Amino acid sequence: MRLLSVRAWLNGQSWFDMTQYRLLAPEGLSLHWSRYGDLGPALTLRALEAVLPPHAAERWMALAWPTALALMLHALVGFGTRAHMGAVAGAVAMAVLAAWAMVSSGYFAPGRLDHHNLQILLMGVAAFAVLSRKRPVLGGGVCAGALALSLAIGLEGVLFGAAIGSLIVIQSALDLPSSRARMTGFCASLAPLAVCAHLGQTPPERWGVPVCDALGPGILGVLAVGSVAGLSLYALPLRARKAVPVLALAAGLLALGLALLWAQVSPCLAGPYASLPGPLQILIAQDLAEALPAYRFAQRFPGVAVDLLWPAGAAVIIGALGVAVSPTGALRRSGLTLLILCLVGTLAALMQVRQVILLAAIAPALTGFGLQALITARRRERSPLAALGVLGALALLMLPLVAKDVLQARPNAGGQIAAQDQGCALPSTLSGLNAVPPTAILTPLNLGPKLLLATHHTGLAAPYHRSARALGNGVLPFRGTPQDMGAVLSRERADLVLVCAGSQYGPATSVGSLLAAGSPPPSFAPVPLGDGPLRLYRWRAP
Repeated sequence: MRLLSVRAWLNGQSWFDMTQYRLLAPEGLSLHWSRYGDLGPALTLRALEAVLPPHAAERWMALAWPTALALMLHALVGFGTRAHMGAVAGAVAMAVLAAWAMVSSGYFAPGRLDHHNLQILLMGVAAFAVLSRKRPVLGGGVCAGALALSLAIGLEGVLFGAAIGSLIVIQSALDLPSSRARMTGFCASLAPLAVCAHLGQTPPERWGVPVCDALGPGILGVLAVGSVAGLSLYALPLRARKAVPVLALAAGLLALGLALLWAQVSPCLAGPYASLPGPLQILIAQDLAEALPAYRFAQRFPGVAVDLLWPAGAAVIIGALGVAVSPTGALRRSGLTLLILCLVGTLAALMQVRQVILLAAIAPALTGFGLQALITARRRERSPLAALGVLGALALLMLPLVAKDVLQARPNAGGQIAAQDQGCALPSTLSGLNAVPPTAILTPLNLGPKLLLATHHTGLAAPYHRSARALGNGVLPFRGTPQDMGAVLSRERADLVLVCAGSQYGPATSVGSLLAAGSPPPSFAPVPLGDGPLRLYRWRAP
């Protein structure tokens, strides 16, 4: 969908208009995404088009942009960890990052045009800016700018931003070295930069419209309150600037500000799916893999869970051991900062597995810190216990290699939404549909955006929460009866249905499962497509 957004912008769609007009045409589907995420791919594509044909330029852009982001992340984590924690820590951090499947074959994989990889990079910039001991005012400002842009691109990092802001205020209250200068740079920059980011991506007529799934008045108000609360600490007399009164004042001001903003903020606390109909909320809670709690995700996809979550858990354990054996000083404070941020991210990922992106940049750095601290303690103390700690940390890092041979991903029981139709999602497979004259096609949820990318057709289903209609179209009729699907097709004024052979959509007796099995009900006639896994049917109204 990101590539479709880039195409639309380069073809003349307004910078402020994030509607995908080929979904639910003609009115289209409004996306909650930011146009900032299109800038890098669009500039890369334009540069490549100067030397390559359009189609080839697009393919090379899909390779080059995520690869460039991956290289930037590796440089940030490697050199940032080395600068703050030492050469061994930097080398370990880069090795852990390169081996983490979430990075290498996930969000930064070639062809992955996704705003989450940009958010991961920006959260990494924010974290290492907080660790910076030189030019702390600039470090605080850089941290604020990275967080503001990350929140403008998407609100997935809001908890990470809250954790960093809280740490900066607590460090200042404890009067740690450079902490007050860092807090000044952070609090003075955060709200203004966030406002600029908001104004830069939002049409003027919507500047004051409340939204819960994008940077808007509610989040901006919270950022402003937090910034004022931080800066107001300087109003205290010098003799009163002790940890307890400083933190009490900050907490009181923050509580007062949130109370004033409650009408704006409270509707958003229920989450992005609260406005959806009950049946869709239940389906998302039970079957949307990325929205599952970590324990349920691990039950359904144990092998994937090891790849995704183990490095984060190992980082917390190794980092905690590193903090425990490190002497008091700047290095230990840096490790403790990363440990707190990793604990926050881990708790978020335990509640919803997709929050693991909060850990992508900082968990490798924490692992590097912890392992180097254990090695240093072993050299310093020459004790068997310290040696055991080093061996235990190495075993913890290596254990997933053994566990993956034991834990195999379980079959797709009942048709998990995020795992369906992968065998039919390749553009080369879907392009066979171009033999059919342009029309609207009803697809399962995950095939909706890919249909738009590879064909000239319009779509009726897509996995975006702003449209209950698009979400429902991609799930409910496929899990229902022939009459249910006929009602949706009639409402959408369409008659073609696409499924992936061998997939199961809910119960084995559902109409989607029957179509995928090649056993269509009488009201659905096959449309020849030749060899391949796609199955296209034409609905005949009774």
